[in-house]
Amino acid sequence: MTEAEADRLGERLQGGHVVVFPFPASGHIAPFIPFARSLARYGVAITFVCPKHELSKVMRSLVEDESFDARENVKLETFEVPIEGGLDMASFDDLKHIMYENVEKFDKMMGKLMGVSRMIEYPSHCNGGAPVCIISDMFLGFTQGTAEKFNIVRYCLFASPVHFLSLVLHLPKFNAEGLIPSRRGASPLMIPNFPPIPPGDLPPSQLGDTDNPGSHHFLLNEAHQLWKAGGLLVNSVGELERSIIEGLQRYIIENSRSDKPPRIWTVGPLVEGLGEGKLTLRQKLRETSEEGECFDWLNKQPDSSVLYICFGTVAMVSDEQIRQMAIAIENSGQRFFWVLRIPKDEIGKPVSEDFSQVFPEGFLERTKARGLVYLDWAPQLHILAHRAVRGFVSHCGWNSTIESISVGVPMIAWPYQAEQMMNATLLDQLLGVAIRINKTGGWRDMITSETFERAIRTLMAEPAGDAMKAKVLQISELIEKAVRPGGSSRTNLESFVQEVRMLSPGARHSK
Repeated sequence: MTEAEADRLGERLQGGHVVVFPFPASGHIAPFIPFARSLARYGVAITFVCPKHELSKVMRSLVEDESFDARENVKLETFEVPIEGGLDMASFDDLKHIMYENVEKFDKMMGKLMGVSRMIEYPSHCNGGAPVCIISDMFLGFTQGTAEKFNIVRYCLFASPVHFLSLVLHLPKFNAEGLIPSRRGASPLMIPNFPPIPPGDLPPSQLGDTDNPGSHHFLLNEAHQLWKAGGLLVNSVGELERSIIEGLQRYIIENSRSDKPPRIWTVGPLVEGLGEGKLTLRQKLRETSEEGECFDWLNKQPDSSVLYICFGTVAMVSDEQIRQMAIAIENSGQRFFWVLRIPKDEIGKPVSEDFSQVFPEGFLERTKARGLVYLDWAPQLHILAHRAVRGFVSHCGWNSTIESISVGVPMIAWPYQAEQMMNATLLDQLLGVAIRINKTGGWRDMITSETFERAIRTLMAEPAGDAMKAKVLQISELIEKAVRPGGSSRTNLESFVQEVRMLSPGARHSK
């Protein structure tokens, strides 16, 4: 090792060495990448555990990006997901079934795959000495046992918002009281400083009529592990959920069995590029040139005139629902950019790219002058930040939600699963930046063309939509301040880094 290399290693060790361990699905990995970049900039040595099917994306951001001045502080450890097709589309559902059917089997399988124990036992495999803590996903509760085995701390990076964290931490109490699994028609569940949660707004795993009852036990187990964590880092912003955070922290203090109850740090939004450099995220994205059919089309549209429609990578919409949506879009007269997921078979191979039989006859021809139906992956954040985009029809996945808010785009909320119904409640009832279109959650109810058209017109062409646009722009400014020096998220991150530094052997011995 040269003197210069020794100096760089010393700089890394000043912040300690941590193992960063996301759940191996793209939506969970996404917030872990900017989080790791931020830690590395504070001199923390990172070992980032990465599935091989996501390696190229992670490498681009953490290892190969020359603008990332702390990339030497990051090392990648890879593993393979033992399912054909990886964790894309249908195969992700396969892994969920494996997880839910037997938590213990899942823990052992993932522990063997990830090799966290190996890295901690043999620190020569690690970046900058033995780890002082594990920072893992909310769905990797088994890492709590791994951390305890090696007498280090496990922190959870919770990829969802605080209100969902509150629900998860209340699950043991609700389970003991017989309130979950819930049934349709049962009384709403109550968590501090959040509207009552009716059964239809609960994650499907917490409903007694779920097709996969093991999922209830899986999430309940993860909740028990969260109570044991050294701290809870959340992909949210204090200014968005202040009263919810305060209520949850009180609940944790009052109900924890530990003499050091886990603390909540909001460190989001964990959106790549946010808070880096002098430009706002919206300005930065608009200055970054993007090419391709979608941007060729968007560049020709007037400012704030396009409705962007995308339901993420998992949600599947029925043919009849697509027809109803198409009728509404055509009748509304609005410009639109519609990303449609191509149906795939059990191993993730596209079945067909022909939607002509699904749309109303002549729809594509009649709307081609003002709309684009796009059957490919689309760079969503760049699209949302484009000057032509006025509104977003979203499934309310948290990554999509926080991206839209961060660049100042109001939404039509059409939640599908998981915590998305609760996210829609936050957007609609608490923040006033969205119109919730389905009131019972998921795709259980067919949304008629009339209902969807009314929501489109409200968001795109009426004073109520103007008010939502103004409100979300104000929130985007609060978010920019939160991630800058002195802001709430930046201050929380610095506080966490200081705690990590105190875990290093040198810091402990100096006490």
